[in-house]
Amino acid sequence: NPYGLTYKIYNAVAGERFILNVWRYKSRSNGCLVAACENIDDFYLTQHKSSGVKDGNWEEIKLDFIVPESANTKTILAYVYTTDENPVYFDDLTIQCTEKKVPPVFKAQSVFTDPRDGAQYSSVKIGTNWWMSENLNYPQNDSLFCYEHKLKLGKKWGKLYTYTEACKVCPPGWALPSDVDWKNMEAELGIRKAELDSFGQRGYDQAIKMRERGSSGFNCQFSGAFGDGFYNLNRGAYFWSGTEMDSSHAICREINNRADVGRYKDLKKMKFSVRCIKKS
Repeated sequence: NPYGLTYKIYNAVAGERFILNVWRYKSRSNGCLVAACENIDDFYLTQHKSSGVKDGNWEEIKLDFIVPESANTKTILAYVYTTDENPVYFDDLTIQCTEKKVPPVFKAQSVFTDPRDGAQYSSVKIGTNWWMSENLNYPQNDSLFCYEHKLKLGKKWGKLYTYTEACKVCPPGWALPSDVDWKNMEAELGIRKAELDSFGQRGYDQAIKMRERGSSGFNCQFSGAFGDGFYNLNRGAYFWSGTEMDSSHAICREINNRADVGRYKDLKKMKFSVRCIKKS
């Protein structure tokens, strides 16, 4: 049975903070802790990694999140899960609800206007740099850049760009963040130095901080991507960095339903979202 300990949180309220804890037997490290609505497009979040707290042969997994607007008044399932054929042992699932929200990491927020088309964007200062806290939507009148070629989706989630387009599209005074810029921001949010240069999923709960309502103010929107077709709207976000790997590949970031942050290389012809950066 892939499902284990389960609890239902009825009538969740947007803005409520929940802290889930469970203990996993260390010899089986592939089971995860999940918080999700019955319709996973409304809300889905997983934690695969130990918090580092141990008790003998057991290790703690912790999932700390704020209920998003999409899950307001709905039932959230808190449960443990594994797709492994071998048994994974869990014990002592606890659920805490608190009105106290996660203290914000960011120190300042602002709004700026793109002089090219008059569009306004919110931004947040993380560390020493200003980051757009919504996806770029330029040019506003070109549906070819929009998810499913629909302008209304561009207004909501921004547009999708190839690597070459992404390098040219930021407003004056702003730039496509390099891989180093992304790593500096991730370090500010708590990813350990030893993990920053790794490819794959890194960190512990930094993606939660970067999601909508997250404590960083980055406000990640799950705007999907385009490869051979459009995919993963509402289930993942993909952002270009300005750093090339070779003539065909560049480094990107993936934030999805996991609590950690993905660093990958991908084909430059893929279409991903863009967040611009302004250095102080």
